[in-house]
Amino acid sequence: MIALHCPTIVKRYEFAQQAGLEADQKERVFRYRDGLRSGNPIDIDEEAVLFLNHQQTVHSARYLYAANDTFDRAREALEEQPHLRSVTAHLTLGDMGRPSKRHSGMQSGTHLVVHGPADHRILTIEEIDPSGEGITARNGQIALLAQMASDQGMLRAELYVDGRPIRTLGAAMIEPFGNTADGWFRVVHRDASLRELGKRLDRNRLLPSFSGQQAADIERRAVGSKDRKPYAARRISSSTVALSPAAWSRNRDRESRRSV
Repeated sequence: MIALHCPTIVKRYEFAQQAGLEADQKERVFRYRDGLRSGNPIDIDEEAVLFLNHQQTVHSARYLYAANDTFDRAREALEEQPHLRSVTAHLTLGDMGRPSKRHSGMQSGTHLVVHGPADHRILTIEEIDPSGEGITARNGQIALLAQMASDQGMLRAELYVDGRPIRTLGAAMIEPFGNTADGWFRVVHRDASLRELGKRLDRNRLLPSFSGQQAADIERRAVGSKDRKPYAARRISSSTVALSPAAWSRNRDRESRRSV
């Protein structure tokens, strides 16, 4: 079994020596602590296995899988708690090869929905830098952006274009950069290792799942008024040039021809 622990839980194990635990509890906790420190597998007792199996049943969104028909514990749990058979879906996906379904409650335009520990906020996006790290964008709600960036909790950010979800980042933070008044920021993973992994995955990547029309819509909204030039070659910071989706596509085609 592979377990993913929140960093706050890991810290609790580090302070186990100071906790007033019974001898059997202390032995188990120390075993977990040493395993988290070393990264080596640890043995867990039958009681823990049964508890984890029960949690799998309780928190399952749809199906339980096993190599053999050993679902007696799951059946017992469902008999004791029949309401577990009714699961409310919190996520919808579009058909393969097609964009995600539009959320009826979302407005037209480009928006970033940020979920915090206690509530959520919506930022109206004015420009997107598809060559930037994570979700790099510009917003005119400077005060609200600063308030959200100061949140030290783990955030979940969802990018929407005309009500359709385009990208989601979990365990994230909001990081303003450049001149504060310009409203540029990036949504990145708070954990340093996940952030580095995200950088590697983001290389040579346009915002995922954009159809040609969606990319054109983003570029059109980013350009704004007729007297304003597209940001295809506008310098955003000392090390970043924002490419519009159309410009990014042209550059990619040129590179493809060179390689041929």
